Amino acid sequence: MRLPDGNIGGQGFPDSGGPSLYKLSNGTIPEIPTVADAGQDSLAASTTYSKAELVATLQEMMTQFNPSKIRLQNYATPIVVSDHADHLYGAQLALDASTAFAAANGLDVSSLVTGFRGYDVIRYPQNLDGAPLSLKTSAMKSYAPYDNHRLCEDRDCSGFGEDGFGGDWFGYPRWISREYRLGDPTNET
Repeated sequence: MRLPDGNIGGQGFPDSGGPSLYKLSNGTIPEIPTVADAGQDSLAASTTYSKAELVATLQEMMTQFNPSKIRLQNYATPIVVSDHADHLYGAQLALDASTAFAAANGLDVSSLVTGFRGYDVIRYPQNLDGAPLSLKTSAMKSYAPYDNHRLCEDRDCSGFGEDGFGGDWFGYPRWISREYRLGDPTNET
């Protein structure tokens, strides 16, 4: 939806005027602008969303796609040092839209929505291997060219999902090899 990066703690970035999903969610700002990107496609113009408009837009997308499952990032746990405010507040807004979508369609939101733990999964034992890890690693490799960290540029990414792969990978290999739903026992070590 081309929403701006709200920075790790939700404070936004000065060069963009500081908007963030955190600020939109708590009412500090009345609306959030989109980020124009004329170099990528025809979305050269910027628009804005109020919190209600953003939730309604997400709900309309759900209505158009009619999902049987909605998977969200962690919407329940307060921000921890190791996660990003956009993940939590984006997930909370998506949960609001999911709840409205479920109500409008006579669905049980608890059966429709699954939340997943965020960056903090690196504290828990690896619980993915084989086909699930290969699928997740493949998805990440497809995403990598668009990441500003240039994950696979000038690197062999063949061992990307393995613990200990590279020292400058921002934790991606450890995140990929773990997947915990909200409420799952973590067997934290």
